[in-house]
Amino acid sequence: MPKRGLRLDLEEYNHIVYHRYLAKKRKDLEARIRLRSILLVHEGKTLEQVGKILEVARSTVQRWIERYRDMGVTGLLIRGPYQGKKPKLSLEQKRELAILIREGPENSGLDTGVWTSPIISDLVKRRLGIAYSPSQIRRILHELGFSLQYPRQEFSKADKKRQATWLEQELPEIKKKVQIDHGILMYQDEVSFKQAGSILRHWALKGIGCVVKTPPTRKSIKVMGAVTIGDHPKFHFRFVNWFNTKSFLTFLDQLISRYKDQKIHLIVDNATYHRGPEVQNWLKDKQERIELHYLPPYSPKLNAAEYVWKETRRKTTHNRFFETLSGLKQRLFKRFNRFQGNPGSLRSVLESFV
Repeated sequence: MPKRGLRLDLEEYNHIVYHRYLAKKRKDLEARIRLRSILLVHEGKTLEQVGKILEVARSTVQRWIERYRDMGVTGLLIRGPYQGKKPKLSLEQKRELAILIREGPENSGLDTGVWTSPIISDLVKRRLGIAYSPSQIRRILHELGFSLQYPRQEFSKADKKRQATWLEQELPEIKKKVQIDHGILMYQDEVSFKQAGSILRHWALKGIGCVVKTPPTRKSIKVMGAVTIGDHPKFHFRFVNWFNTKSFLTFLDQLISRYKDQKIHLIVDNATYHRGPEVQNWLKDKQERIELHYLPPYSPKLNAAEYVWKETRRKTTHNRFFETLSGLKQRLFKRFNRFQGNPGSLRSVLESFV
């Protein structure tokens, strides 16, 4: 029994609206009616209701829907009798398509870094000579084990061998030093939280979506932070105006004053203000209080503090509106205080570093 309903995504909806506009310009009334029928069904009207609005038979509306499912907009623009479905992709062709998608758009000669269903639909038509609508392509992709995802980003200059050496050799040596010194191991990092907030995928009603307000500003709150790992992670933070040597050394003084009886082994990244001459001179007089250990370049995933910022965004700034910068700072202050008052809340966030 044929499917009667039809839901369009934003790309498909805009595609149909665009072709209705073109049909209007060339005075193609029949094409405009067919395209409108798809939009009406998408809006939730029954076949009978669409038929009455367009003054056609219910079976005609059903036939137009099937044409759109089989051939996309092309199926509604062709003249003459409908010849039925075009040949489907064979098993071998589906395997070929899966390989092309895994290799990425650039390997197929495209000037984009992402796959979308219209792009893949065009690729299938050019490479394999078979026309599919974007909605049909999505069905095929699901069958092949693909899903719509956010891509993970990696720094192009990251040295994976150097990172592996740090994890397997250098980090264990640092932890031995911490035990010998009866000290404490901490990870340090800086972050800027934009007043405009951050956007993340969010469940909402189909066809309606959701809106997050954003202020027309590029202002942000800058924070320096450090965190220990273990069953009771301890988090320390400081709001700063700038990320520079002076603010970094002020934060180190804050940490030293907090741990008067323990030597701090602090893991930091390779920012210039973390390892400049002024910092090295400052460290000479405090060798028994603090020691800095530097991560491999471009290795944010090896820094536990990065995951504290990620958790902060998830709970504080994702899909949120901050009308003033002070409002954002107040929310961040409350979140950081919760991390300090409830160390266990960071345990699961940092468990991979224990």
